[in-house]
Amino acid sequence: MPLRVSLMGSMTGSGLDEIMAILGVSETIKRIERAIASIE
Repeated sequence: MPLRVSLMGSMTGSGLDEIMAILGVSETIKRIERAIASIE
């Protein structure tokens, strides 16, 4: 769930593989890094 929330902002939606394919590698990494930074 944390990965889904960091990528989409919600706990429901399409499969993570589909979301990451649509976002692309750089946007996926950027969103994950932003989520990690908000936790720290």
